[in-house]
Amino acid sequence: MTARTLPGTAGHRVMCRSLPSNNNKALKAHRKNEALARRCSGFVDPEETRYKVRSTVKRAYAALKDNLGGRHIRVRGHARVYCHLMFGVLAMTAEQLLRLAAPD
Repeated sequence: MTARTLPGTAGHRVMCRSLPSNNNKALKAHRKNEALARRCSGFVDPEETRYKVRSTVKRAYAALKDNLGGRHIRVRGHARVYCHLMFGVLAMTAEQLLRLAAPD
């Protein structure tokens, strides 16, 4: 391991492993082994978790826009627009509660 100062670290020294140079077979092998080690250890990529959460939120916004009147708002003013959208959120919540309470 070598100690070097990274940009933006205000003089703090960071211990880094030296990686193989770019465009090298050794670098590709290193990345492949790293990915394999992550999969075997059960490492969950934070990017995948954020993507799942983001897609859930996007589905909710799409339902609000498409089915509950969030796309075309015909009122003016912050309070009225907010009220209009909150009625849509209230309707979405009621639908979800009815869906959860319904017998299977």
